[in-house]
Amino acid sequence: MNTSKNTSKINPAKAIGTGSVLFLTLFFAAALNAQTLLDPASMECIDCHSIVSMAVPTEVCHAGGCDHPIGVDYALLSSQNPALVKPASLNQGVRLVGNKISCVTCHVPYSIDDHEALSRKRSLMPAIPDPMLSIDNTASALCSACHAK
Repeated sequence: MNTSKNTSKINPAKAIGTGSVLFLTLFFAAALNAQTLLDPASMECIDCHSIVSMAVPTEVCHAGGCDHPIGVDYALLSSQNPALVKPASLNQGVRLVGNKISCVTCHVPYSIDDHEALSRKRSLMPAIPDPMLSIDNTASALCSACHAK
């Protein structure tokens, strides 16, 4: 008498392919990782803005490219990289969230009331500083607030 249970359930790996299962597993794990490690302001931004990678550090695409991470511990990073300004010496306009680089480290926080108006003001650049940045980036001031070259 055969007492083994019938285990003929559908194997998801066979049904959609092992590569697909691996991709979906990694995608959802990375998405959960990003959601738990990114601050709420950054999560609000990436709801609309393109993401290059869901791994942390996450890279968010800007009009000029996709070159800056968010979700990384700035204090740790600056302790390992002498080309970065130490957290205690950062310009007050540069905001770290939980000691991590966030979208609001360089950009004004999202507000439903003024986001579109600020975006429209960008058409006045370079006559005015970029209204979406936390500090004026004339002569790369925003960049050099963290990056001591």
